[in-house]
Amino acid sequence: MGAPTAADHAAGNYQGDGYQGDGYQGDGYQGDGYHPGSGHPPAAPAPGGASPQQPPARTVPLRAMWWAVLGFVVGEVLGGVLALAVVLASGAKVTSAGATLAGEAGLWAGLLGAVVFVSRHEGSGSLRRDFGFAFRPIDLLYGLGAAVAGLIVADLVELAFSGTRFAGSNTQILSGQRGNGLGYAVVTIIVAAGAPVVEELFFRGLIRTALAARLGPQGAIWGQAVLFGLAHTGGAHGLGNVSVVVAIGLLGVVLGYTAHFSRRLAGGMVAHSLFNLTAALTILLH
Repeated sequence: MGAPTAADHAAGNYQGDGYQGDGYQGDGYQGDGYHPGSGHPPAAPAPGGASPQQPPARTVPLRAMWWAVLGFVVGEVLGGVLALAVVLASGAKVTSAGATLAGEAGLWAGLLGAVVFVSRHEGSGSLRRDFGFAFRPIDLLYGLGAAVAGLIVADLVELAFSGTRFAGSNTQILSGQRGNGLGYAVVTIIVAAGAPVVEELFFRGLIRTALAARLGPQGAIWGQAVLFGLAHTGGAHGLGNVSVVVAIGLLGVVLGYTAHFSRRLAGGMVAHSLFNLTAALTILLH
């Protein structure tokens, strides 16, 4: 294959045994000034025995990473089983839209299950307080800026690896549906609507917040980005995965800083969606 384009580095694609997928509340948690993933513990209660406006937030600990790993593994296994079931029941190819949708549903169940479990057992029980699962209109602007930055990064990676054996692509989930209008529409919805929500909650929400307990906010941003990139191994053949992992990892950095500075996940979800939608439209038009 030729050198990857920016579309080749789309996040949000999962296949079989390879995870190929690829904000916070604006006014924050106002009860004690604590922000998820900030690396700072909640402030002490007001002096004089006065109760704060809201109960103190619980910092998600580093040990929550074990639940993240378990959720990822369970999701991969469940997704593979469901995809295989669709193939056996319908006789469709493993790359069919139906099998892909079933596989994504299983994987997302594992990832979201970990997010909800950690929030309830290690956090406050609120996805907004623990991970910044909230939206404000300004997040549309944050998302647009982050999407542009992510596409520029992808293009730079493309140039860096162009013509080398390390150049690869992870858009097979999209290109495999060429000539199948319904299938392409289904897969586009998967990568541009479903994956951005699930992946931002899992990587920029759960993983970044858990790592911040030990690494601090900056270390957590880069740590989750490395894992985000590595999770996409398998989207290309052999050494072609190198460029995919680098591109997706750097996209994870952009999305991580978006979540950190906005204190919400919504901006990253918008950026993630626009990034993947650009890939889908690029492949469709070529």
